[in-house]
Amino acid sequence: MGEMERLLQASHETDPEVREKAMGDLGDLGLRDPAIIDRLILALLEDPADEVRAYAAGSLGLLCDPFGAEPLLQALQHDRWWRVRFTSAWALGQMREARAPAALIACTADPDARVRCMVAETLGRFAVPQAVEPLLTMVNDPDPDVQCAALMALNGGWAGVIPLEPVRKLLRFYDGREARDGQGTSITGEAEYLIERVERLAAGED
Repeated sequence: MGEMERLLQASHETDPEVREKAMGDLGDLGLRDPAIIDRLILALLEDPADEVRAYAAGSLGLLCDPFGAEPLLQALQHDRWWRVRFTSAWALGQMREARAPAALIACTADPDARVRCMVAETLGRFAVPQAVEPLLTMVNDPDPDVQCAALMALNGGWAGVIPLEPVRKLLRFYDGREARDGQGTSITGEAEYLIERVERLAAGED
C-alpha cells in the first residue's frame, strides 16, 4: 500500500485525531490526485470533528486545486467553528480564488476576531479596490489585532490614494500613546506610516 492509499484509509478511521493527522498529511504530499481532493472536500463539508475539517481546509489551500474553491467559500461563510472559517480564508488566499474577495468582504464582521484578522490579511493579498472601504472600517475594529491586520493589509497591498479619516480617527483614539498588537507590531506606527505614504502619493511625490 502506498502512502497516499494509507492516508486515505486513515482518513476514515473512527478516531478523530487519526483523521485530523491524515487530513494534514494528505496536503503535505503535494499531490492533486482526484481521490485526495474529493476526500478533503468531503471531510471539510461533512466530518463531525471540527479539527478534522480545519485541517482539510488547510490542505485544500496547500494543494490549490480549483475544485476546492467552492467548498472553501461555503465553509468561510457558514461554518460553525471559527478555526474552519479562519483556515478557509487563508486557503482561498493561497489559491488566489477570484470569488474570494467578495466572500471575504462579507466576513469582515465575523464574530471571532481571529477570523477577522485573517480576513483582513487575505484581503491585503488580493489588493482589489473594493476591499479598501471594508479594510478602512476594520481599522477601527474593537480588537487591536484586527486594527493592525487591516492597517498592514492597506500598507502592503494598496498603492493608491485612500481616505485617511478612519486612520486618523484611530490615532485620536490612542491619543498619542503607542499601541501594539498581540505580536508586538506597532498599531500606531502602521497608521502613521499609512498616512505618510498616502499623503506623499496624493502630493505626487512617489
